[in-house]
Amino acid sequence: VETAPSMFRVAQIVGEAMVEAKTEIEKTIEQGQVETGVTLLVGGSIDGRAPRLFMIYGEGNFIECGLDTPYFQIGELKYGKPILD
Repeated sequence: VETAPSMFRVAQIVGEAMVEAKTEIEKTIEQGQVETGVTLLVGGSIDGRAPRLFMIYGEGNFIECGLDTPYFQIGELKYGKPILD
C-alpha cells in the first residue's frame, strides 16, 4: 500500500492500478470476445488542502476539473461547451 502526498499522486496511483488490472483481465479473455473498460472519478483532499477532482480513463491517463474549467468536457467542444457558456 502506498500513501500519497497529493490528490495528483492519488490519480496517478489509481490510473496505474487500472492499467495493471486491465492487463490481467485481458490475459484471461480469449480472442477479444468480451470487452472491458472503466472510467472513474476520484476526488478528495489531503492534509486540509483544497479538494481536487480527476476523471481517470482505463488507459491510466486522467484529466482534472479545475477553477478555469469547473466541469469535465468530454468529446468535441462544439456540443456541450455552448450550453456551459
